Amino acid sequence: DLAAAMSKELGIKLNFNNATFDTLMGGLKSKRYDIAMSAMTDTKERQEGIDSNTGKKIGKGVDFIDYLNVGVSLYTRKGKTNGVDGWETLCGKKIAVQRGTVSHDLAKAPYGIAVPKGQDRLRDALKAAVERTIKNGSYAKVLDKWDVKDAAVKKVQLNGG
Repeated sequence: DLAAAMSKELGIKLNFNNATFDTLMGGLKSKRYDIAMSAMTDTKERQEGIDSNTGKKIGKGVDFIDYLNVGVSLYTRKGKTNGVDGWETLCGKKIAVQRGTVSHDLAKAPYGIAVPKGQDRLRDALKAAVERTIKNGSYAKVLDKWDVKDAAVKKVQLNGG
């Protein structure tokens, strides 16, 4: 929904490709993708092109256009919590997380649209499009539809994570 509103503001059609989360940064590096827009947390490591697992520099990094302030959620089957009522009660339990995410850090950071370093015109155009969706009310409608209005950013930032 937000991408559709941004597409309208940019006056161009955005083509989306589904991919596993852990392939997005490599896809940007190899130029398979122009941008990555997923539940991607803006982190200094990603901005600087540092592999968070090894601490090694693996690329130029990306710039983020921050569009949502979120945290990490914990879900259980309805009526079958098995005693899970918070992160500390997960010890010894089997859990599932999305590969390549910061869920294991329990980070509260903004989600951002990742744009390869050096793509300043694209980055700035996307930032302006997000700002316009906020100004024209489309952003609020999308967040309200998905019941996440408390996660709204007050100001669109670059690399705010």
